[in-house]
Amino acid sequence: MEAPPVPPPPPAVAVPTKKKNTWALWLGVGCGCLLVPVVGVVVAIALPAYVSAMHRGKQHSTVSDLETISTAVRVYGTDHDEPCPAAATLDELARELEPTYINQLPRQDGWGHQLRYQFWSDEGASERCLHFAVSSAGRDGVFEHEDARDYETRKLTGSEVERDLVGSDAFVVQGP
Repeated sequence: MEAPPVPPPPPAVAVPTKKKNTWALWLGVGCGCLLVPVVGVVVAIALPAYVSAMHRGKQHSTVSDLETISTAVRVYGTDHDEPCPAAATLDELARELEPTYINQLPRQDGWGHQLRYQFWSDEGASERCLHFAVSSAGRDGVFEHEDARDYETRKLTGSEVERDLVGSDAFVVQGP
């Protein structure tokens, strides 16, 4: 016996296709082409302003810390009958000031660089502290002068965030 014949496949049925809305695609592409440059212009204007404001904030925070340290040093001086502690480092200064005159002595500026404390006397090589300065190297982290006595009193503009910030004898010598 012969095998029954295989029936032929059914005829192909045409599936109706939806008409594509190409105008929606072109509208999306057109809006995207306009939106990308507009966002780029907004970012180009806003980003430098944001970065500048961020650095000015760090600068003002550092000046506030310098003023706080200077005030604590002056109060210490009043209590100890000497203008300031003769500390060679910030750690030595912290041992003299914490916790009586300041809760925690700031050791870094707003940019994360180490602050510097320096004292001197008008009497030459005396170990007695008559004057002091607390300094920040600013955003660039490089001190402009090795000796705090070399700074001139001046006010900085907000755009001078690279410049050093110096507090001396309870007032800001160089800062915003």
